[in-house]
Amino acid sequence: EPPKRAPRSDPTSARSRGRWPPALHARMAEEDASRMPHGLVFFLGMLGACCWVLVLVPQALLNLRRRSTEGMSLSLVILWQSAVCISGGYYASAFLQGVEDEGDGGGGHGGSGTVWAVMSCMSCGLVCCFIEGQVLAYRPKSHADGGEASGRSPCFVLATCTMSLSSVFIAICGALMLLFSRLPELASYILGNAVPTALLGLGFIPQIWEFVTSRSIAGYSFGVTAIDIVGCLGNSIVLFAPADVSLGEAVKESMPFIIVIFMHIVLIATALWVIGVGEQRGDARTAGTFVEKDVPAQPSAADPDEGCANACDAEPVAV
Repeated sequence: EPPKRAPRSDPTSARSRGRWPPALHARMAEEDASRMPHGLVFFLGMLGACCWVLVLVPQALLNLRRRSTEGMSLSLVILWQSAVCISGGYYASAFLQGVEDEGDGGGGHGGSGTVWAVMSCMSCGLVCCFIEGQVLAYRPKSHADGGEASGRSPCFVLATCTMSLSSVFIAICGALMLLFSRLPELASYILGNAVPTALLGLGFIPQIWEFVTSRSIAGYSFGVTAIDIVGCLGNSIVLFAPADVSLGEAVKESMPFIIVIFMHIVLIATALWVIGVGEQRGDARTAGTFVEKDVPAQPSAADPDEGCANACDAEPVAV
């Protein structure tokens, strides 16, 4: 009989619960002594998991309304997708290992929190695939692409690219799951937790740079920022709830969420700076406002006085 592997620690255990991405441990309220009401802890954990599922949905909806992805940094989406892909494989491997240990009588368990983590990562990754499909579907047509004569509607391109990218994403997650099942626990933990956290933080830099270089905040949905901050706050509070966790340990465990909140604050500050520069220059596009004014008609060759009358009647525009 082959030797049994030692059960690996559950990434949603009390020691590591709540590390990025949000991992809701459904039995937390029943198992752990808490500084807060158990119902509140459960609600905040559920809120954090749901926010991570929906974090990029506002951006996808904005792209659909504008039929354009201009102003959104594709690098942000790719870095975040890489992060959820790695963590999705990590948590899927932990879940399968827990089920295997439970079947062998090793005392392990898949953990409902691990299931929530896998679902959160997969959902966010599939939304990333949809946004990447939007980038390909809404890109400006050129003569090299055949222009309008190509016969490919944006809806067709969007659906085809989304399905193709989703298949590749799921396949990579499966490959990473197999890789994590064979790595030592320490290496698996570093690759499955530290690396995704770094990728999340780095993802903000391209979007900040997009704001600065274009002098415009158009194209980015700040619903992403609102949902992400709410989710990070909820998960951070959950980490301070267990009575047996010291303040220093809770701060250490919540550091990934704190980093994400800090980067969102930097993003908002950059956006406010861009708006201020736009107002000083009178640039309506930069400030996010679009004002339409009546343009005086040009005088015709037949009646040159007609244009002068229209110009005198037009509403003056402040510069």
